[in-house]
Amino acid sequence: MSQQQKVGSSASGQKKGKTSIPSPTPAPAPLRSSSKECVVFSSGLLGSVIASSNKTYGTSRKLGAKFFAVRREDESSWLGFEVTFPIGQGQIDNENLGFGVKHAVDFQYRRPVASDVHSIWVKFPRDGLKLSAEDASESLLARFPGRNKNHKQSLVTVSTKTAATIVGFGVPFLSSDAEVNGWVNDNMPIADGVDLQSFLRQDTFTFLVPQRPSDVVEAFGVETLGPVFRYPYSEDQSWDENRLGQEARSIKGRQFGGQFWHPNDLSHVTAVVQGTAQDVMWLNDRREEIAEMRLPAYFVTPPNGNIERSSSFLVIIAMTMETRKSIDAAWRRLSKDEFPKIRLFNSPENEAHHDVWEGKIMSRPNGIPELNDHPTEAFELVFDPILKDHKRKVMAANLFLPSADPTNFAEFGLPCDPDNTKSMMDEKDMTDQQKFVLSQVRDWMALHRALLRGEGFYEWMSKPAPRPIEEALEAMTIEDAAPTLRSLPVVNFLEDADEAYANAIVDEALPQDRDRFRYYLENRPLGLGIITAGPGFGKTTAGAAAILAMQSQYGRVFCSAPTNVAVNNVAVRIDLRSRAVTERCNVGKQVGGPTERVRRRLVVRCYKDKHEEEAFRSILEDTSLGDGAAPVLKGRRLSPWRLQQSSTYWLLILLRSPAVRPLHQDDAAILHRWQQAIDKDDGLFALRAVATREMSWKDFLRSKEFSDCMESANGYLKDFPRVADILSNMTRADLLCVWGNTLSPCFVFGDPKQLPPAVIMLNDTWPKKDKNSPPEFINRFGLDGKISALEYLQGSGIPTYRLKMQLRMAQGMFDTVSSVIYPDVPFVYDESRSITFSEFKIGHDLESFTRARYPDLAASASGTLTPIFIHCEGARVIRDMTSGAKWSFGQVEVALDFILDLVVDKKIDPARISVIAPYPANVNLINGVRRRSKYATALEKLPRAATIDSSQGQENDLVVAVVGTDEASGPGFTADPQRLNVMLTRAKSGLVLVGNIHVADAVPKVVEKKGKKGKEKEPTFEVITIGGAKAIIKAPELRKFYKGLHDSGRVARVVVKNKIKDRGKGKEEEVKEEEIKATEASEEALPVEEE
Repeated sequence: MSQQQKVGSSASGQKKGKTSIPSPTPAPAPLRSSSKECVVFSSGLLGSVIASSNKTYGTSRKLGAKFFAVRREDESSWLGFEVTFPIGQGQIDNENLGFGVKHAVDFQYRRPVASDVHSIWVKFPRDGLKLSAEDASESLLARFPGRNKNHKQSLVTVSTKTAATIVGFGVPFLSSDAEVNGWVNDNMPIADGVDLQSFLRQDTFTFLVPQRPSDVVEAFGVETLGPVFRYPYSEDQSWDENRLGQEARSIKGRQFGGQFWHPNDLSHVTAVVQGTAQDVMWLNDRREEIAEMRLPAYFVTPPNGNIERSSSFLVIIAMTMETRKSIDAAWRRLSKDEFPKIRLFNSPENEAHHDVWEGKIMSRPNGIPELNDHPTEAFELVFDPILKDHKRKVMAANLFLPSADPTNFAEFGLPCDPDNTKSMMDEKDMTDQQKFVLSQVRDWMALHRALLRGEGFYEWMSKPAPRPIEEALEAMTIEDAAPTLRSLPVVNFLEDADEAYANAIVDEALPQDRDRFRYYLENRPLGLGIITAGPGFGKTTAGAAAILAMQSQYGRVFCSAPTNVAVNNVAVRIDLRSRAVTERCNVGKQVGGPTERVRRRLVVRCYKDKHEEEAFRSILEDTSLGDGAAPVLKGRRLSPWRLQQSSTYWLLILLRSPAVRPLHQDDAAILHRWQQAIDKDDGLFALRAVATREMSWKDFLRSKEFSDCMESANGYLKDFPRVADILSNMTRADLLCVWGNTLSPCFVFGDPKQLPPAVIMLNDTWPKKDKNSPPEFINRFGLDGKISALEYLQGSGIPTYRLKMQLRMAQGMFDTVSSVIYPDVPFVYDESRSITFSEFKIGHDLESFTRARYPDLAASASGTLTPIFIHCEGARVIRDMTSGAKWSFGQVEVALDFILDLVVDKKIDPARISVIAPYPANVNLINGVRRRSKYATALEKLPRAATIDSSQGQENDLVVAVVGTDEASGPGFTADPQRLNVMLTRAKSGLVLVGNIHVADAVPKVVEKKGKKGKEKEPTFEVITIGGAKAIIKAPELRKFYKGLHDSGRVARVVVKNKIKDRGKGKEEEVKEEEIKATEASEEALPVEEE
């Protein structure tokens, strides 16, 4: 075990509660790793070659080798070597078989990338390490006649007293070369009868290195290695607001790099805990400071002049520029929550507040009339506490320390603590059988921790599997042979499924993918699967099929997702695919016939009990409400509740309400039993009557059975999640919250190139001590927090099932996105995506309408439909200096006029058009302006505009994206390639972007004179991120996309009149007032959905 691992193991084994904080690791001197291609011998000088750099030595070995002295920031330096094992060109054979595509960590960019080789690294321990180098003999060199003779050659011997650390061993591996496969998976001899496991257990290794002996010692000597690295935080990483806050404020320094490898459990847990805590502790401090500020407030008299009858008031915060600057960084983030509380005081001198009001931040306050005559009161702005969710994540991360108990101990039959049923009984009080079961569970927990450390499974494989006490005692008396490493467990998700049901699940894949999909489901190492694809490739359907397979094996599955919209999509898709699978299985089976029909799985989308109760009551009162029954919460927040798959949905089905579909003969058996019970319950007569509209809501309210009926209904609403087959409710911390720590089977599906995990304090730094001092980051783990759970598991070596058939977009719609965002992933369009199909007539209508409207617009290439950009020359983008909101009235008008004329001219159903925008302010403006009489009637069915983030997982035939940026504002959110990707991939048949084509200098305004010039430097831009942070970024993907549209002639130009200049200075307030009326209308629109 290496010194690094010793330090880490000792730290991770400390008792909880120790809070001493070690001295911070000093900022390291510039680090430089050393590496040389080499030859690795099997044993001693006479040994055969195990691995070799064929290019350097003219050999033809299948295994490559490199000698290393690794010196990287945020990692203990180490001496060792790498052996590479070929997988196959492009991993084509593995992907076609269904094994999946393996990824390796690119340490330069800190991200997983598909790799055609697998690496095993051997890290030598520092304790007792000896390295010697001498000139290679002529007889040795004669064995390599094809070597590069310009290099001096050294024979290097490394000996150790303790076992080396093996990284990358044991992860799932499959090579297209059968011999290599045998070496890795079957431990067949590689050379001289030496197999891989025996080779790695050696204490002496011999290398041929193309370097002088003195240079070898200088570059690779043990004394050249840097100090052992560890994160400079206490060993106790449990939730303690005071301690974590103090550490965040006092242990300052550079930002740590994102890590995919951790030498011990404490290192992994520290990265997750500190990244979570530091992302919010600074902001929470500022929140408390703002809450203590007393600021004057201007109250605007309501338009009707009746203060007593008004339920809301416009309140203007008077804030000095000095105060504004002092809280700017925090305000940009806190104001993302539009609903602070306002504490009102009768006078600035009062210690106790008079009242607390719910508030809503108005995103566009420009143009409010002068308020000097209005009374002033003192008030405080109070934002809701922001630590609750982070506490949950920190507690989940601590479950991955060796001292933690299993989260789901009851599922293994382990007893609970008699005094606390939520905790497991102390091990010393268990029976021998229970102790054995616990040892097996702890073994799974150790395997789970090994997975999350990311260094492979050699340590876990080297340990014997737990045995009952009798077997263990018996084994102690037997002389063991050479130790054999145990294998990783492999789960077959179709093993217990009925053959017809398993086939029906597999048939969810495309015909050409079914064999590989079956293989992937039947061969899941560790019970883990990853499905990835770009937008429109069917990953949600594939994920739903995988979930159905898991459910057939385990009976109950929990599903989660980063946003409410994503959870809704998953729940609905699982239900739809369950119906399709069931229907295929029941072909030819008669109801009541000799062969039992397959039942649909019960999928429940879980919400808060109170939200379900309120929504159920609302639909009983008005069956037409549908999703409109979502409760409106305090501050006009709209609950994320949706009818489909909710407990309310299922209960209404049982009550035969016309608001939902009837119960189907193939629905889950428990639904039929419950419906029969409800039908026979005389006490629920009134509830059944009001649900079917046989009784009015008013009569039901007056009935004596009302209270009992609603109590029974609320009981059913709570019971649905408990009996469901599948429940749908991310950062790594999010995954740990729902996964538990006993390596439960898990499927992850998504697209790492769409929206990333949100990090609030990604680039922010503490104030500098002086102008020359290096930056000290508020969240030192910000880069680590940007690694998604999916990417992290890819980096650990779990093979990925990729989908490569575009199933949503018309031919041509994905081409530019593919070249910009997915250049390394091959894809083809399904035959059904040909634009000759009637499904894409709407795309042809858009094309003909737009080319008639803008004659200079080039046509899409033959057989394709491609995106269009409408450049709004002169449209100004406004950024409110107080709220940070950004919007463009001119671009919004151009977009809505375009949609209106398109709908009228081509007789298109507005419901088939979606409008999206990067900024909430622009979304609110769109939703307000469209209520004008000019648009209201024709665009009544146009869906409400949405932000890019909330539109993920949603699509429509046509999409109009109001970009809301110009040259002055910069690219903003659209510079983020993942957010840009979502914006560009919501449309099936046509995408129209409305904005400014010159943003990010992608398309120059003036054509420069031709002449010789050097390579232009990529421009940079200051942007405010989605989390409110300032960042200096480049925008290569956005620039490439815009330039591609421009070069292909797909840019139309519209001149937006500058009304202020045309009307004269005296009309400026009139223009402002016109915009404000529209924006105020948007503020009065439907409540904001809570995400």
